[in-house]
This record gives sequence, C-alpha cells and structure tokens, in this order.
Amino acid sequence: YAIVADAIVDDCQVYFYRGTLYNIPADANAPPPFTCVTSGRYIGVFSGEDYVPLVKGFTNTVYFNVKSLEVGERALRNAIEQSDI
Repeated sequence: YAIVADAIVDDCQVYFYRGTLYNIPADANAPPPFTCVTSGRYIGVFSGEDYVPLVKGFTNTVYFNVKSLEVGERALRNAIEQSDI
C-alpha cells in the first residue's frame, strides 16, 4: 500500500502496467495541453503545467507533449514495454 500511495500525484489515478505504476488525471475531461513523463519524480500523463514539479530539479528526465490522454498513455505503455522508464 505504501508504494502505491507514494506513486500517486494529486488529482490523478494510479495505474499498474507490467510492474510499473503511473499516473493519469482523475478527470477524464482534463484540459490540454498534455505531457507524457517517462522519467522523473513520477511518471504518467499530466494536464496543463502539472508536470513541471515532477521533472524540475531531477536529472535525466524525459517528457514530451502529446495530443491527448489516450496518445500519452499509449506512449507511456510503449516506453514501459521497451524498458525506457
């Protein structure tokens, strides 16, 4: 439970895929822009500027803009499958 609780970002739901926990906004209608973070304090797809504190100050962060939550989740899962997390 502690591992899952530590992985959750405010206003997000946490998902588990192939042994990796990641975040998606709890609001399915979250407004763009969307950013996919595959390396940082937390990983997932985030809305607006929510991702900034998750990557700022961390080395080797990887994040990029995506068109939608669905596209971001697909990119994140692909990164997990390729061990690019």
